[in-house]
Amino acid sequence: MPDLRLSTLQNRRDARARLAAAIGAGLSLVLLMAIVLGGM
Repeated sequence: MPDLRLSTLQNRRDARARLAAAIGAGLSLVLLMAIVLGGM
């Protein structure tokens, strides 16, 4: 039982990290596009 709880906690942490990475990538992409469009 403790293993299942630990696994769930790990999955939640991984999901949060993946979400943060996706948000960071999206923000950097938007910033890059803004710089490119601003420079044109």
